[in-house]
Amino acid sequence: MLGMQSAILAIGALQAFEGLLQQEKGWTNTFQELDRTLRASGRAELADRFFDYRDAINVLKHGEGRSYDKLVARRDVLPFKVKAKHQAFFEEGDVSEGIRLVEADHVFVRQCSDTIQEIVEALALRRSVPDAGT
Repeated sequence: MLGMQSAILAIGALQAFEGLLQQEKGWTNTFQELDRTLRASGRAELADRFFDYRDAINVLKHGEGRSYDKLVARRDVLPFKVKAKHQAFFEEGDVSEGIRLVEADHVFVRQCSDTIQEIVEALALRRSVPDAGT
């Protein structure tokens, strides 16, 4: 149940952040504009980190697909765990983890929240999204 709550927190934080960008920046292709803006300001690493979390959240919401394939290809360098194709458990025998393909624990939520906050500060947005890590 805690894993499900963490996933819901991360999903909600990303959606709130997307809404903030739409309101503050007037962007309609929000994440494309964010990527372009971050890279143009020399923050490619921050953009890459954010899009890893965005892809992970897409996987939490939708399961396998393009986002999952991107994460699986990079799973050895990600700051969170992604199940390999056909992997049953993150930890063998831990039936409490359910069917999630991404391990969305409190550390995942905190790192996702910190990444969003770093972008808010980099873009000098007037408002911030609620801290999903608390």
